[in-house]
Amino acid sequence: MSLFLLKELKKILIISNCRFGDSLVMMPALQLLKASFPQASICLLSERDAHGAVSADQILGGRGLVDEFEAIPMTGGKLSRLFSRLRLIFRLRKRHFDLGIVLMPPYPPLTMALVNRFKLYLKLFGVKRIIAPDEIFNFSQKRLNVVDATLQVLAPLNLPLPPPNHAPYTLPPRQNDENAQKEADAIMSSAPEGVFRLAVALGTNMPAKQWPPEQFTAVLKHLCAETNIWPFFFGGASDEKIATSLMADGICGTLVTGRPLSVAAAVMARCDGYFGHDTGVMHLAASLGKPCVALFSSRDPAGMWDPYGKGHTILRINDLPCANCGAVICPKPNHPCMKQSPDDVFSALKSLIQSTR
Repeated sequence: MSLFLLKELKKILIISNCRFGDSLVMMPALQLLKASFPQASICLLSERDAHGAVSADQILGGRGLVDEFEAIPMTGGKLSRLFSRLRLIFRLRKRHFDLGIVLMPPYPPLTMALVNRFKLYLKLFGVKRIIAPDEIFNFSQKRLNVVDATLQVLAPLNLPLPPPNHAPYTLPPRQNDENAQKEADAIMSSAPEGVFRLAVALGTNMPAKQWPPEQFTAVLKHLCAETNIWPFFFGGASDEKIATSLMADGICGTLVTGRPLSVAAAVMARCDGYFGHDTGVMHLAASLGKPCVALFSSRDPAGMWDPYGKGHTILRINDLPCANCGAVICPKPNHPCMKQSPDDVFSALKSLIQSTR
């Protein structure tokens, strides 16, 4: 795209999948767009999850990265969705966007069918200039973390892309967030003075990524007995169920489950480190500069979804014949890729605590 056209950009429409982790990994790309085109307004369009998942505006709203949020209607009957989408098309066509971007890392599970569907939406919205992945890569072809792979989508704009593994990855503070900050202060006051405040995510919305709850119990009991920690349990309903069971079994801690994301992020910012699965909460911890001890399945290639930045410990069982299966539910007996040793997990957590003292 010519420099002349870039200088004229006033309105940018981004379309993407915007689940929890997806929204966070696109953050450096949004920061680069904002820095490169300070005169442009950015609108982020996503398919709003019908099952109550965290939405992009809850994650990125009020942080100076996106000016407006729109949702592609996904609920209701076929006729209702059709009329809702037609209204969306007419509304966005009136906005006269200068540039449309399909902003997603060009790796599976992204497909060209989805890319083409999103490009069709942009054309229906009247966007004349569109940037999108032109092919889907195997991770072995690129070997870029999803953060860097998402940035690469912007290459046609000839922007100064940071080198791999060196993109700024810091979630900006939310504006007008006083109530969330006060609530976070109250939550943190439950921990004794001087303890290591450990953010913990016990559950995951993907069974193939789940480490057995009894292993969490063993590790946290050992950790509480030998170190001065206080767990703060993050996540959704599955995390709360496991955390409540652990606390009933004598493990200390504070529930942060079920809180608004603004409160959860404010609590995370006050924690000293993260322990748990490969989830959106892990990416939130990394975006707030927290060192992570993360339990990874082998369903995705090693390194693709690692928490971005330095100082993280990844616990992953490699060299399995079924690695990179992409399964949501593990079809193998005994779930071999989530057999991390509790002793190894304990050692990694103890090293994390010692390194921050």
